[in-house]
Amino acid sequence: MTTKTRLKWYCPLYDKDIAEGKCLDINYERIGYMADGCLDDVTRITGKREPEISKICEACPNLPV
Repeated sequence: MTTKTRLKWYCPLYDKDIAEGKCLDINYERIGYMADGCLDDVTRITGKREPEISKICEACPNLPV
């Protein structure tokens, strides 16, 4: 039997579907598990800063991914 996996997730930050890996990268950086500039990209694209990003991510219906 095969299972269908979801590779994209709705992201309230971007207000569109994003790749699951991007969602994980944003959240891992947000909680301090890695630092690769994802939050800089989110800020540049959305105009939102880290406290607002965390608030939106914490309320996301996809967590935990």
